[in-house]
Amino acid sequence: MQTFAYSLTERFAGMGAAAARDREAAEQHLERALHLAENLPHHVDQARVRSWFARALPDRNGPGDRDRKLQMLTEARALSESTDLHGLAELIDVQLAR
Repeated sequence: MQTFAYSLTERFAGMGAAAARDREAAEQHLERALHLAENLPHHVDQARVRSWFARALPDRNGPGDRDRKLQMLTEARALSESTDLHGLAELIDVQLAR
């Protein structure tokens, strides 16, 4: 349970950093959150972290960010469907359509 709490903390820190447009910090926090969610494994959190990570990447617009964004969204979409997170799947569909 403690690892999941760390994953949530990292995800929220990443979301805050992304909102503050600190892309480097956002990426570091979201990388750690994803690593923790994958090691649990916690599929719901994996989907959510990937979705947020994809939101942060296009703003940075670095080399390979677009491809990584699409990969993250595709993986998040599949995880959302497999865990019955239909609302998240719909939000991801909107992101994919952009």
